[in-house]
Amino acid sequence: MARYDEDLHENPFFNTLVTKYNIMFSEAAEKKWMIFVPRADTVPRLKLNKNDFENHIFRQMAGDSPATLVSCNGKVCAISGDIMTTEQGYKEQRSVRILFEECFYNSRDESYQVFCLEQPLEGTLTDDAGAVVRMESLEDCCNYLWRDPVNDRVKKSVDSLLGFFKMERGGSLRTSMDAASAVYTRAIQEVLKIRRYQSMSQRNFCKLAVETYVMAGLHKKIFKEICFLVAHRDSTLNKISRNLTDIPPEHLGIKAQFRLSLPQAKKVLCQLNQLPSPLEKMNCLKQCVSVFTKMPLEGHFDALTADELLPILVYLVIISDIPNWHGNMAYINNFHFSRIGVEEFAYNVTSFEAAVEYISAESSQLASTDWSAMFTAVPRHYPSSNMATEKDSPVSHFFKAVSEGDVERVSTLLKQSEEEARAAKDQLCHPLCNCQHCTALEDRQMDDSHRVTVFSRDVDGRTALHIAARIGSTELVSLLVENGALVTATDHHGATPLHLACQKGHQKTVVRNK
Repeated sequence: MARYDEDLHENPFFNTLVTKYNIMFSEAAEKKWMIFVPRADTVPRLKLNKNDFENHIFRQMAGDSPATLVSCNGKVCAISGDIMTTEQGYKEQRSVRILFEECFYNSRDESYQVFCLEQPLEGTLTDDAGAVVRMESLEDCCNYLWRDPVNDRVKKSVDSLLGFFKMERGGSLRTSMDAASAVYTRAIQEVLKIRRYQSMSQRNFCKLAVETYVMAGLHKKIFKEICFLVAHRDSTLNKISRNLTDIPPEHLGIKAQFRLSLPQAKKVLCQLNQLPSPLEKMNCLKQCVSVFTKMPLEGHFDALTADELLPILVYLVIISDIPNWHGNMAYINNFHFSRIGVEEFAYNVTSFEAAVEYISAESSQLASTDWSAMFTAVPRHYPSSNMATEKDSPVSHFFKAVSEGDVERVSTLLKQSEEEARAAKDQLCHPLCNCQHCTALEDRQMDDSHRVTVFSRDVDGRTALHIAARIGSTELVSLLVENGALVTATDHHGATPLHLACQKGHQKTVVRNK
């Protein structure tokens, strides 16, 4: 499930606690008490009083299981799993789900926990508060976006965008990403015309739902091309897998209790190619891993270690009969534009990538592998915003250089990108050569997800020209336009670079370069 998320710093309940009731908040932070914050949509529009906040700050009573908590005003709650139940002192018994928790630090750099709740522990809800959105499949996303008939006109506009999309054969992964990202951005603009999706609390749901709907609509046009771009690597992996199909699981060090669940996990995994969106594919991988992480061992639950998981995934990749593992991974990694839930899925995706890469690199050693060293030995490329691969990519350096107004660095990165592409062509024996050396060069040239271009977009749908215009850098705007940047490109809110420049009083910067 795509976990509910919101920025607690923008939550009205938390903001009021920190500002208006700062003494109460500071005491709770210094004493490392637990603070519970109702999600933004459920906070009443009426004025919050001191009692409302005292109802949601707790200290734990030692020795109780399930945990028993006592609030600042002496009321009692119990926690069991992710459910919090009100008991003594509250007007009514209410069971409320804990959505997520965040770690904060007090003035002594000691950590304390802030939890987000599905609704307040006491009192009425705001009128537009609804249940937490479940978003695991294309059907969930369609229900979220289009369940109201009033939205039919917007749906037709988005469907029209998908219908006009054309995928050119023989391009690169980067050009495919930029083309699909542009459609996703246009679709976001259309959906944000619907008022209920404009609130901050709905923003992430909206992005993920639109991405899933768009990528499902483009799947037939894009996925084949992606698989074509990485076909050479998949062909190599498939040859290795066919030679290893008879390898018994015990030779990989898979424990007996996990072997019993291998058929169930394979059944889950076999759905991967039937799922059209990155969200659904990531959920499929997560469900496959969950078969092992949530199974009871000898009457209780033991944590599955990476040393135990990775040989299991290697075995599943070998027996799964999925012919396009590299294509699926490229699709998941590079077309999850919203980046919503990256942290939730990253472990599962990187684990499968590690298994795929290991089979390709160390097929002859599978029967005698030191699995404890495997996870650190295998290169991983999942582009999470919290992982080094994303932060250290040329594209992230490019956007950082633009935001800092570093004209020289931006120019260098653009030139490097062009020179690398030109150098790869010059190293070919001849344009039609398909020897091993030339095939490897062409593979690297087509699999160029980190190549810097002026058409690349950030998570808000902004191009480099948007950012340059916003900071008012005339030199940067000129450089980007000279390299083909589109002055008419729009972000998720429909703003062009000129719009952003005008917001900051830099309109002359863009007008001079039009």
